[in-house]
Amino acid sequence: MVIIASIFVYSNVLLLLGKQPPDLSRLEITEQSALEFAYACRAKMEEAVRWLLRVSTERDWFAFTTTVAGLWLLAYVASFSDLLTLLYLGIVMGMTVPVVYIKYEDKIKRCVEWVKVKSRKMSDMVNERIIKKVKKKINNVKEKEKKEE
Repeated sequence: MVIIASIFVYSNVLLLLGKQPPDLSRLEITEQSALEFAYACRAKMEEAVRWLLRVSTERDWFAFTTTVAGLWLLAYVASFSDLLTLLYLGIVMGMTVPVVYIKYEDKIKRCVEWVKVKSRKMSDMVNERIIKKVKKKINNVKEKEKKEE
């Protein structure tokens, strides 16, 4: 739609200026350029799948939780808007986030490290509690088996 609208506006502006609109009747996409585009898309999709598998299979809880939180936030925001609004927000964020990161890189890195330390402490605490409960249940089962014998 954007391409068609752009060509429409471009040709009408040229007509207003008294120039000939471009002749697009011989415009064609070669098989080679289509294959190159398909290979590039395939490579990006494979990279995304590898990243998803890495995040889901490794024991890096921070990467997993940030990914889940980011997807949840995206789904939450998407429930209030449509695709064009999301694309607009994505473009604006893509243009502003790198500039902000470059300007405040040291503060952002310190904050990320602090969050990593806190999240690892929380996950270790949760793991210890779960492991203690599992050990208690295993010991209780073993004691019951011994009593039955």
